Amino acid sequence: PYIQHTISIDGLDVTEENDRLLERIRELEQQKKEVEDFVDQIEDSLTRRIFEYRYIQGDYKPDWRWIAAKVKGGNTPDGVRMIHARYLKRK
Repeated sequence: PYIQHTISIDGLDVTEENDRLLERIRELEQQKKEVEDFVDQIEDSLTRRIFEYRYIQGDYKPDWRWIAAKVKGGNTPDGVRMIHARYLKRK
């Protein structure tokens, strides 16, 4: 049942363009880490959740209505937007 055979493995060609892409990926991963660290240090849990929903969770930047629905507590889209803006203004 065992037959000896050769397996070839192909990978990414080492080119200048691929090097630039890999460097860009490293830069973006570093930026993502910085954003996550910034959000993690927010003390107020409501404000932290607003920032998490806005910048960390998901593949897109959701609108304020969606964020207000996620944080619940009777918050309006304008309310969560203002909490976000006031926090950034203080920082």
